[in-house]
Amino acid sequence: MKIYSVPENDTFKAKAVAWTKNRMTDAKEFWDNNKRELVILIPIIIGGVVKMTKSVNKTVNLHQEEKLRDRRVYDPRMGHYWELNRKLDNDEWVEIETRKENGELVGNILRSMGVLK
Repeated sequence: MKIYSVPENDTFKAKAVAWTKNRMTDAKEFWDNNKRELVILIPIIIGGVVKMTKSVNKTVNLHQEEKLRDRRVYDPRMGHYWELNRKLDNDEWVEIETRKENGELVGNILRSMGVLK
């Protein structure tokens, strides 16, 4: 049998305490009425949540790795990564390679192209 709590006065705190006690009463009654089903379902639900969390984390990590790969250029002469403000297209990569072969520094090339962060 449910016994609900009634707020002592009209303040927010009293209403919140009564609401919390009522929800705890509902949860306890639900547990008492459905104990067998909950014991079976809770591990399954937890396993699903863990699997979904791992999948989401894997997707986020892959996205961050792709973003880093697309927005960073390594300069082997200086041993330094240059941060770009956007992903370069194929024509820009070809220009960088040709200018690198002519002996120009990667940092100077990127600065003249206006793509450095």
